[in-house]
Amino acid sequence: MIAMNEAYLHHLWKFKRLPFHEMHLHDGRLIDVVDAGIHNENESGPDFFLSKIRNENITWVGSVEMHVSSSDWYKHKHHLDLAYDNVMLHVVYNHDRDVFVKDKVLPVLELKNYIDEKHFNKFLQIKRYKNSNLFPCKTYEGALKEADLNEMMILALKQRFKRKYDELYKLVLKTDEERLYWLFAKSFGTKINQQPFEQLANTYSIEFLRAVNYEHKITDFLYQLFSSKLFQWKKKGLHNSSSPEKRIPIFIDFISNIDLKFPFWNLPTAMIYEYFQTEFKRLKISGKIIPSSILINAIAIFLFSKGRIERNEVFAQKAYRLLELLPSEENQIVRKWKEIQIIPRNAFESQALLEIYQQFCSRKRCLDCKIGINFLNS
Repeated sequence: MIAMNEAYLHHLWKFKRLPFHEMHLHDGRLIDVVDAGIHNENESGPDFFLSKIRNENITWVGSVEMHVSSSDWYKHKHHLDLAYDNVMLHVVYNHDRDVFVKDKVLPVLELKNYIDEKHFNKFLQIKRYKNSNLFPCKTYEGALKEADLNEMMILALKQRFKRKYDELYKLVLKTDEERLYWLFAKSFGTKINQQPFEQLANTYSIEFLRAVNYEHKITDFLYQLFSSKLFQWKKKGLHNSSSPEKRIPIFIDFISNIDLKFPFWNLPTAMIYEYFQTEFKRLKISGKIIPSSILINAIAIFLFSKGRIERNEVFAQKAYRLLELLPSEENQIVRKWKEIQIIPRNAFESQALLEIYQQFCSRKRCLDCKIGINFLNS
């Protein structure tokens, strides 16, 4: 018996790499897997929910649990967990023992005779390389194809926008002005001080910060912020221009003088870009870091979120288009991609590559990545 891996069985089931329309249970009954179900990747409980299996003229709907061997059911103590009482099918590589649920034998589908050995060897290759390489797909000969990377970048950027939208949605901010205020604060903090800048926006209203600015009480306000134990400002290793002492006054002045009610989102994308470039000059926001962060991490996210909230795809498309108009970011992760000759042409691509690296490469999620999947199935 080959050294099977449970993650591989999950992959076969999830991506339908099995003859679902003509499979036989261990007792000889013919079944048709109508729907593989929803992969339970993060929660405890069975591996797949809401799977649909047809046997003769009856369709079963329920959970599917997967193991290398049937006896793993008892090794993993599922017989003591009520969450597994609704499992309707046990999918295993090797059936070595009957499993009983509520005193009835659980139907079992043995996959031993359905496995494509060549396909499994590719899986082992991915598993072997992904344990040690920064970009595992670079190691697979012929795996890193431009078409696959382009497709993955589009999917990754959509995922990145969706994650950012979910963060914003949880805050229950009711107006465009409130959402912009929070996103602007977050973008001024960049990666280093993002969290305390978010906390600043959650603690102090726009009106309060404007009053601080107009009454020239910024020095007193800074003393209050830095003496408070509520804010964990990071200063070590930061260039003077990136320190919170410099960034906070710039942010307060920006938020005091930018028109948060101006409906820039109704402008064509190119004009949105030009509008903010003009505002940066008017408000004396110099350099590249802050303007780039505002456009990428505030305006683009705002446009995408507005599209979701109002169910208007036009705004979401403007978010993507805006990133295409912006130059690529320059950071440590982008430099890692450049080392393997993948050079982003704009912020759309650099943001996508950032998401791929952070959510897939660094976590070794090759079997969730389009590049890894296409290589495995080639």
